[in-house]
Amino acid sequence: MRLSKAEYMAATAREGEEFACLIRPEHLAAAVPGCPGWDLERLVGHMGRLYFAVAEQIRRRAVSRVPKEEVPHPPGGAELDGWFSESLTGLLEQLESLEPDEEIWTWANEQTGGFYHRRMAHETAIHRWDAQSAIGDPEGFNGNFAADGVDEMLYVAIPMMQELRNAARPEGSLHLHRTDGEGEWLCWMQDGRLCVKREHGRADAAVRGTAEQLILALWERIGLEQLEVFGDGEVAKAWMAVSN
Repeated sequence: MRLSKAEYMAATAREGEEFACLIRPEHLAAAVPGCPGWDLERLVGHMGRLYFAVAEQIRRRAVSRVPKEEVPHPPGGAELDGWFSESLTGLLEQLESLEPDEEIWTWANEQTGGFYHRRMAHETAIHRWDAQSAIGDPEGFNGNFAADGVDEMLYVAIPMMQELRNAARPEGSLHLHRTDGEGEWLCWMQDGRLCVKREHGRADAAVRGTAEQLILALWERIGLEQLEVFGDGEVAKAWMAVSN
């Protein structure tokens, strides 16, 4: 299910450029529904700082996290667009220099370059969706790319959030079923850790939808009423809230 470095790079470039097109003075005060309390200007700042930080992490091949105080803060006003574009260009250059199997420090259990290729693609995609939803109707995702996002969410992002932020550990098991292609995931907690198998199986709750619907629900960008839910609805809701 995992994509190639070239596919992730192309996704990051495409999604990042679409995000950049939205950075206009008249849009910056728009509220971002998927990020409560944020406006588009803050989202741009978040993404730009992340790009600069990851690019510097890769450039140094640093063995620990680049200090936050060394990451530039966004400028105000008319300079924001250029600042964001600079951050995206720098990120893409450094990602290109990094091999997927190259050992490098990351903030997750996966300590290879492939983590950054994959994470930056999906981080950019979900926040491009956020940015577009702030000012209109967001474009959807390619099905296989979205399915890889579900896989990354379950195997990498949720365990990372549980370790770094003490994110919720739902009770009960969950089965996710993709309806627009191959993709099934059986999830449960064991000794406080997320366990996942890419297979069909009985669970306390089952959620069916397209890959796009599944990834948006896992990131709480859409509600479960837009998907098919079977079994214990409260268990399903608890799993969807893990990204908080």
